[in-house]
Amino acid sequence: MNQPKCARCSASMQRGFLFDRSHHDSGKVASWIEGAPERSFWGRTKTRGKARHPITAYRCERCGYVELYAREE
Repeated sequence: MNQPKCARCSASMQRGFLFDRSHHDSGKVASWIEGAPERSFWGRTKTRGKARHPITAYRCERCGYVELYAREE
């Protein structure tokens, strides 16, 4: 992917990621999961069998605007 420009101010965007610490404080890159969230019997969110893509974030160096992308790798 080419280096994106900010949609708001046209400055350069810096690549990063969203860090997920929700499960026993273990650090993972956040992911996009297909479909609407569904609760399992145990109260967790069902993810088995659904498409999953890691989220890449780009932050504007000037105004701080953030864009998220979930591309197949």
